[in-house]
Amino acid sequence: QQIVTMTSGMLDLARATGVDVAEASQIAGSALRQFNLEANDMVAVADILTKTANSSAQTVTDLGEAMKYVGPLAQVAGATISETAAAIGILANAGIKGSMAGVMLARAYKNLTNEAKRNELMGKIGIQATDAAGNLRPVVDILRDMAIATKNMGTADRLSIFEDLFGRGTAGAVRLAESFQDFDSLLKDIDGSAGAARDTAREMDAGIGGAFRRLLSAIEGIGITLGRAIEVTAILGSALIAVGLAFGVVGFAIGGIAAAFKTVVVVLGLLAAAVKLVGGLLVKMVLLVITPIGLVVTAILGIAVAFAVMSGEASRAIS
Repeated sequence: QQIVTMTSGMLDLARATGVDVAEASQIAGSALRQFNLEANDMVAVADILTKTANSSAQTVTDLGEAMKYVGPLAQVAGATISETAAAIGILANAGIKGSMAGVMLARAYKNLTNEAKRNELMGKIGIQATDAAGNLRPVVDILRDMAIATKNMGTADRLSIFEDLFGRGTAGAVRLAESFQDFDSLLKDIDGSAGAARDTAREMDAGIGGAFRRLLSAIEGIGITLGRAIEVTAILGSALIAVGLAFGVVGFAIGGIAAAFKTVVVVLGLLAAAVKLVGGLLVKMVLLVITPIGLVVTAILGIAVAFAVMSGEASRAIS
């Protein structure tokens, strides 16, 4: 339900500021969490981000980057998302954008919540950083008072006070202090920004440009649909290839078994041929022996063997 509630605001923010929906969702969703807002505040957050981005020298991406560093501190200090966005917008107009703006504002909050720094501020120019309950006053209100209190000082003394209090955040603090009237004007516009994202999105979608963007969106939708169809086809094709390979493997295995049987048959054939050859030789030898010449040769061999055995020559030959 929260996603459904947030969707319209995120879509309007994306169209109104020229970023894709994923980035708009990330920026707006982070802002909600940084300031402990609810899902039903998404439309208001989209309006604030749209108005700030389109009324200052920054993109909504710059604004989201700055919020990452200062948003949580600002929320704890009691600042609203509108006040924080307006301060970031003023810094952007001075060329201090994105993470640089966020870090400078975060430094201002950190230094003003330091008790020693607060006492130093009170001692030098008589300005209270906290209210009667001990809560930090809005940073821009403090800077406004500082600008007024140091207006007639020499530039060296004035910069020295800002440097002592804000350190590396001096440039941002000085710019906000000197631009408090611009800040008030921008904050007023942001506070009255209800419907800004929706109205700007409609303007972006109007006319030839809007029609062309809608056409491109429709083409993109068709492309996504075709892409999914191609993906399904590719999956089916891969499955068919896998089945074909499986059959191929089985066929290869069967062929291997057949080859093995063929080899066995060949070996058996060779053995049979060998047996046949040996048998033939034996038969021929027998036939040779029983011929007259064979009988004579056999007799001579017998006499030779007998002589060798009786004379002991055979034993010596074996040794």
